[in-house]
Amino acid sequence: MKNKITLVFLGMLLAFAGHTQNTGYMGKHFIISMDASFSPAYSRPNFYGHSVVDNADYFAFNCFLNPTIEAIVWKKGSVGLGYNHFSSYYNAEIYLTDDVFSTLDYNFLYHLKSHGFTLFYKQYVGDNIAPLGHYFKFYVDGLFFNYQFTDELSQEIIDLGYDTDSRFSRTPHNGNLFGVKVEYGYDFLFWDCLKISSGLSIGTTFGGYKETFFSDFSDVFSSNRTEPLEYAKTRILGAYWIGMKLGIGLLTI
Repeated sequence: MKNKITLVFLGMLLAFAGHTQNTGYMGKHFIISMDASFSPAYSRPNFYGHSVVDNADYFAFNCFLNPTIEAIVWKKGSVGLGYNHFSSYYNAEIYLTDDVFSTLDYNFLYHLKSHGFTLFYKQYVGDNIAPLGHYFKFYVDGLFFNYQFTDELSQEIIDLGYDTDSRFSRTPHNGNLFGVKVEYGYDFLFWDCLKISSGLSIGTTFGGYKETFFSDFSDVFSSNRTEPLEYAKTRILGAYWIGMKLGIGLLTI
């Protein structure tokens, strides 16, 4: 299904570019790029799986990788689509209850892997023309992810019967999230073919703001609790909302 969606979007992109009156930059319409968007991970475990606080790694960063194809559709604008990838570890704070209904607060480690698509429009500003100079770039992103419990359960939790709880299953669980963002940046063009990009983006996902749900005591051993999922969405939001982009591309046909 994802491959079919990608082919449809690519077909639309090619059709749109083919029907424009623009001749592209020096007659070239398409740019193939690899972009990386970085954001700091000071307060939460990052994609290396280590806590910044525990390891004093103040240079830790989250990273979204985005290979893209872009078409110049008029002298000051281009459209594109691409693939995005993000991987991270995160802590989920989960509330359990014991056999006398005392609330227990635990932090468990999960691994998150996200794959998806990105669609964008880039508008060059001032006297700049595509694909050179200052621009604003508007994104729509789809993020399809899975998360997996990677921690070790203590004997206390096993004795309480939580070893069979689906929240602590090592089988991956799936989720999805969508986001929008805007980027301001600059494209450098060398030898009329090599494009180097830098930019700063800000945006939001449509979800990820609610981390923990409480259930009543009668539901304490339910396998339908959603804490790990909500923390996974929050983890993506925390990496997505701001980004420092670096990219390299090649102006082709």
